[in-house]
Amino acid sequence: MARKQADEKLKLLATQYIGNIEPGDDNILYYREIWQREDAAPYAIDTAIANHVPEPVERRIVDDGLGESEELLYKVWCCGKSLGTFTLTKKDILSATPNLNFPAECLIVNEPGAKAKYAEYLLSRWVGVEPKREYRRIGYVDTAEGRAFLNGNRSVLASGLTDKLSVNLVGQLANYRFVEGKSPERYETLLTKFLAIGSAPLVFASLGFVFLTAVNALLRDLGIEPGFELYYTGRSGVRKTALATVVLNFNGTFPMNGASPPASYRDTANSIERKAFVVDSAPLLLDDADPDNRRNNSEVEKQVIRFIGNRAPRDRLDKNAQGKAAYVPRCGMFTTAEDAYSGISESGIARTIAVEIKHGDIDLAALAEVQAKNEHLNQCFAEYIQYILQNWDALKETLKPLFLDLRAKAQGDGHGRTSEITAYLQIGITTMTDWLVSIGKFDKKQAAIMKEKSWCVFRKLAAQHQDRIIDEKPTTLFLNAVREMRDRKTIRIVPVKQENNLTNSSVVGFFDEKHFYFFADSLYAEVRKFYAAQERSFPVTLSALQRHLRDEGLIAVNPKDKQNTRAKSINGKLIRLLWLHADALDEKEDNSDE
Repeated sequence: MARKQADEKLKLLATQYIGNIEPGDDNILYYREIWQREDAAPYAIDTAIANHVPEPVERRIVDDGLGESEELLYKVWCCGKSLGTFTLTKKDILSATPNLNFPAECLIVNEPGAKAKYAEYLLSRWVGVEPKREYRRIGYVDTAEGRAFLNGNRSVLASGLTDKLSVNLVGQLANYRFVEGKSPERYETLLTKFLAIGSAPLVFASLGFVFLTAVNALLRDLGIEPGFELYYTGRSGVRKTALATVVLNFNGTFPMNGASPPASYRDTANSIERKAFVVDSAPLLLDDADPDNRRNNSEVEKQVIRFIGNRAPRDRLDKNAQGKAAYVPRCGMFTTAEDAYSGISESGIARTIAVEIKHGDIDLAALAEVQAKNEHLNQCFAEYIQYILQNWDALKETLKPLFLDLRAKAQGDGHGRTSEITAYLQIGITTMTDWLVSIGKFDKKQAAIMKEKSWCVFRKLAAQHQDRIIDEKPTTLFLNAVREMRDRKTIRIVPVKQENNLTNSSVVGFFDEKHFYFFADSLYAEVRKFYAAQERSFPVTLSALQRHLRDEGLIAVNPKDKQNTRAKSINGKLIRLLWLHADALDEKEDNSDE
């Protein structure tokens, strides 16, 4: 009873955490209790809970485009020195190992209640501290200042450039930024020097593409987001990457030697997809499709064309079979390639537009002049985005009708997607010229002349690309391979009337005056080997190939059962074979010069 009465006279006045955060100190974190007995002075009891002291640095709300999360930054002191700054989340702190993200020498005392007190210390440092908002993406966002375009060290508001929004981009993406200043020569660089860089297809496709990307978000909201990829193709040394870097620097300050492209074919498809999500409404360069690595290029190329063309993420599961975060591509994708479309299907090629660059197509002196003043393009583009922000609602009213009208005018250029790409590129030129008229750098006549020129260029590019689509069609690839293997005698096709040994595996088919009769499986295997020897993939399965051959009227189909193979009597034995019309393997005359 006396002990109980004595304890009742003992009061806990306060608790606090103490720890030295100076170089040379012991840097022990203590939990201090301040007690007082009746009629006695207060006294403290210090209990060590960790051999280090995390010093609070910054509380952040991080917006990565998928959602928001909180990060807590601590500078860790241990053994008389700073070990650096580390990031924790609330989930980390409340876990069984709240010190897991700190260096290995940072330990929590192995005593009951020590971890709970340690976690309480970490969280209690932020009471009353307002978090700082940090963005880890590019593109449009609503802020307290109004709608803004996020980009590197400076973003754009309707009123102009601002450094009040924190945007943290890492790796190659850190080169996305707008530069300060407004050179009086900037419009001359854009409207005179850039236009002199190369051929009309190069210049107009580049301008149409880059000025289109800045309205991607608007078009997405309208349900007509562009789903295509621009290709610069050509041999090594034609300065594809140099031109691409100039285009990239409308939105950034990438090294002009092309040493740090934001993405390349050496990246994984996952990495490219994530970057295509982060870089919203801005150009993303996928550089260097090297013919020496065709197999890897082909796989990456297929996946990129698919997710850009469909504007859809690839579905992935985590270790618990739950869906992972979906990174929907939001960039404008463009590519440099020596060897494009290896193993890409007709529909895949139709999701692209290519500009072939030959030696002499780029004026090297003009290119060097623009490279030396690439910040002028960057300054112009920041003003263009400012124009978009100022006219957001008006553009929402006009862009969809404009797209539908342009697409209708481009119908008949070939594949339906090609006419859409033509319309999208023209939207880029149209919004650019509207901006130039609004700031007095173009009059309406100059704008009309440029739009007329670009429209003719884009229609011609579309026609050329349609030829490329036909050349890369599965049926064209198949017939070309069969024709070449026949002529080189690497496959055997023998007359129907000849006595044939049906067990001879070297024979892939038979012929008469009307048809070739092929063992479908055997011939398909030979075609795949033919392209594999060139480090290319044949783009479709056997069943898909047969369907294409049937739809194009290249094979004779039994009208009764609609199957792609038909029975044929060979040496008195009925065999199901692929009946290819005899004229399908005839060489087609080239009348392009007539």
